[in-house]
Amino acid sequence: MRLSVFNKNAIVLLALAIPVLLVYGYSHSVSTGVVQQEKISSNANRLSFFLRELNEGLDQLWKIAFVIAEDPDFLELRHVSDFRSDFERLRARKLATEKLMIQSSALVWNNEISVYSPETGVGVSTNPFRPADAEQLLQRGYESWVPEFRSGSAGEQLYFIRHMLHPFLVDGDPSKAGMVVEVAIASGSMSEMLDRFQEGSAGLPFLYTPSHDPITGSGGRSDLIEHAVAALKGTALADRGYSFVSLDGRKYIMNYDKSSALGWYLIDLTPVGDLLAPISNIRNLFYVTIGLLLLLGIISVSFLYRSVQLPIVQLMNGIKRLKRGEYSTRMIAKRNNEFDYLLVQFNLMAEEIQHLIEKVYSERFDRQDAQLKQLQSQINPHFLYNSFAFIQSMAQLDNKKAIVAVTQHLSKYYRYTTRVDLPFAELSEEMALISNYLEIYKMQIHRLIYRIDMPESMGRLVIPRLIVQPIVENAIKYGVEAKEGVGEIRITGSESASAFRIVVEDSGMGMSHTEVADLETSMEETPEGRGSYGLWNIHQRLRRFYGTETGLVFSQSPLGGLLVEINIPKSGRQQDETSKEEVGHAGHFDR
Repeated sequence: MRLSVFNKNAIVLLALAIPVLLVYGYSHSVSTGVVQQEKISSNANRLSFFLRELNEGLDQLWKIAFVIAEDPDFLELRHVSDFRSDFERLRARKLATEKLMIQSSALVWNNEISVYSPETGVGVSTNPFRPADAEQLLQRGYESWVPEFRSGSAGEQLYFIRHMLHPFLVDGDPSKAGMVVEVAIASGSMSEMLDRFQEGSAGLPFLYTPSHDPITGSGGRSDLIEHAVAALKGTALADRGYSFVSLDGRKYIMNYDKSSALGWYLIDLTPVGDLLAPISNIRNLFYVTIGLLLLLGIISVSFLYRSVQLPIVQLMNGIKRLKRGEYSTRMIAKRNNEFDYLLVQFNLMAEEIQHLIEKVYSERFDRQDAQLKQLQSQINPHFLYNSFAFIQSMAQLDNKKAIVAVTQHLSKYYRYTTRVDLPFAELSEEMALISNYLEIYKMQIHRLIYRIDMPESMGRLVIPRLIVQPIVENAIKYGVEAKEGVGEIRITGSESASAFRIVVEDSGMGMSHTEVADLETSMEETPEGRGSYGLWNIHQRLRRFYGTETGLVFSQSPLGGLLVEINIPKSGRQQDETSKEEVGHAGHFDR
């Protein structure tokens, strides 16, 4: 299918929008990736800073344990039994307790410090609700930070506990140590750190280890953290990294980093949607803008199509219809623009062309009708002389019966042929004319035989007058008379679903295939300069009344002569009211 210039331009404009969308889509994808990577890197740095601060706090608390283990006032607890009086023993315990409180208050975290001497059974602690527990302090397994629930001033909560044995060369058995120093930090302090870490961030941080419940900030979403912990079950995590997870139908960036001191993971969940919200808003704004531009473009294209393309197509179709001969084509001008003038001028041009064509055809048909009427009004001298000679012979022989018969046939024949004012007749009337015509010839030429086989259903068929008779006359003149012996003329009719068929054939000399082809070709040429006008006139009249699909068809007859076939389409049977009235008058006159 060939595209118009308008369609090509519309496709080009649409094609120009495609690279813009592709480039923006690629730019959006790159921008999204860059923002995500920057956020991942930023979160990793923040996690690292948080853990460094946490580890430094734990190291600071552990260093306090070293200081206490080397402090002479605490070492005296190992020799408290050597003191002479209870006052000295109480003074030593009080001094150790005060120093513990001072060391504990040096840290901002909620912590506990306890000191116990297995040798003397004397211990001190910063927790007044929980004095130094000898049974707990003498347990093994606290060489590193161990999570454990304990009761304190803030109620029961998780503590991270670690023991230091003095002297340091002890094999790890607290009962053999001279002194045990226990330091503990409450998880509530870590929750406060997580709250500060979360301030100004869209993330949700928490501390995680598979063996304990997570440590969260005070404002953390417990349901989301529970889902995250459930998703982490059975997952082996590296020391640090990130991954994308889907929780509650939303996508999150999960950064994680492992604390070297605690062995717990610091995890931060950042919603990707919130992170990319500005970019998504810009993307949506871009798509809305592009959509509006496309909508405006479609409206503009539609307006141009209706205002420019449709009138052009309408003009082109009108020109094509004129080319096909549809001269009644007219355009409807209702757009109130510059094309109205073209459409109006086209209508004027088409009207003028139609008028000229109709005038030419009218003159041509008038000329053909005049020629036909001239032919109809001419009396065939040969036929008339032979008829008069036959009448004279019959008069000399006193054969009144033959004279009456030939004069009756002759009068009916000329009464029908001289009615040039009636262009149409029924087929039954045409067959009656041919019967009279052949009867006259049969009286003159005794070797002539004829047969008319026409269905009764075709008797009312309306046809142009003198369509069949000239063909019969041509068959007698060039067929029967040109050949010695019995001459036969056969006229038959038949009916199909789409047409009526009338066949005239003779047993005359006939024609070769080349001569038949030349005869058919001559039917499409002008008759000027030709000796015979009758068959060409019949062919043109048939086409005039029934269309170009009909006309005379020639072939060799099985009888030996020429076969002439007339096909009349059933769609061509509908004549105008004038023609029907003329047929009615003609039938009344002939009867």
